[in-house]
Formats: sequence, C-alpha cells, structure tokens
Amino acid sequence: MIKRSLAHPTRTVFVDQRLLEEIAKLTGIEYRVLSRAFAGEEKDLAFDVVKMAIFKNSQGTSEDWQNHVLAWAKENGSGEYRPGYWEGYELTYEYNEFLRRMRCL
Repeated sequence: MIKRSLAHPTRTVFVDQRLLEEIAKLTGIEYRVLSRAFAGEEKDLAFDVVKMAIFKNSQGTSEDWQNHVLAWAKENGSGEYRPGYWEGYELTYEYNEFLRRMRCL
C-alpha cells in the first residue's frame, strides 16, 4: 500500500475531523467509532478498512460495518487501541489545572 500522498510525494496524510465526518455521513458509521479506530492513523488506512468492511458485508447495515471497523481496530491495535496510546497522559484535575495556567503565561 502506498503511504504517501500523490499530490505531495514526501508528505503522509493523516485522518482529521473533516475526513471522518465525511466518512460517517456517507456510510452511517458513527463518528465517535471512526475517531477511536483511526486516531493518529493514515488516511489511506481508514479508507481501506471502511471499504473492506462494506465490501465484505455489502448487504449489511451501518451497525454491521461499525462493528467490523471496531473489531479490526482492536485486533490490529489501531487508533486509541494502539498499545501505549494513553500512556503519558496524566488524566487528573491537577494536571488539567496546570495546563490551564501554562496557557495564561
């Protein structure tokens, strides 16, 4: 699979909110599921997985495709299911308060 943009041969294109919203609108797969499955992943990977989900079960519903995408992400460690994705994040009130103070300085 080609990992570079054809328009910019040295640039890798990653998924963003607008792309995931468009996929959600076209397929009926919930945005939150796509966001969790493809956070920080390449655009082509997201397209390939969604296309495969639809191709494998063309008579299925958007819920079937959604379940396929989630299962794939969990099985392959993609997006938020990538090992170490949440490591390093200090999810506490104190840390959030620290970040707020840093922005004010």
